[in-house]
Amino acid sequence: APREWFLSAGAAADSAAAALLSHRRSGLSAADSPLRCLHLGCGTSNLGGAICDALESEHRLAATVTNVDYSPAAIDVAARRADPRQSYHVWDVTDGSQPPAPPHGSAYDLLLDKGTLDAVLFCGEAPLLGYLAALRRLLAGDG
Repeated sequence: APREWFLSAGAAADSAAAALLSHRRSGLSAADSPLRCLHLGCGTSNLGGAICDALESEHRLAATVTNVDYSPAAIDVAARRADPRQSYHVWDVTDGSQPPAPPHGSAYDLLLDKGTLDAVLFCGEAPLLGYLAALRRLLAGDG
């Protein structure tokens, strides 16, 4: 069963979609689709599907989500969902390894984190710096 931390996947997705659209000053249109989203520390959450749904239903924007987690067991459970908008990969965001490549581009438009940074803060300085460096590399210039 999906495990959600802090707030529901739907509430987090609605908030993330609104923040993305507010941040992109020029606005977004269907020509920008599909938006490339990376969900860091996805665990077994439904947030990936929820952000796709929020962007499509509320803003008429398509999205693809690359879900990553350091736990192979969590990825195995989450990947059982048959959703062609999403892919699942084992990746430790803190270790400096190469991340999964974003589909249809060289960077992600939206990075989603609903608790991973909170956990990384307790792992020491090196993992935190690795996490922050990864975010900088992964995000598109106007993301």
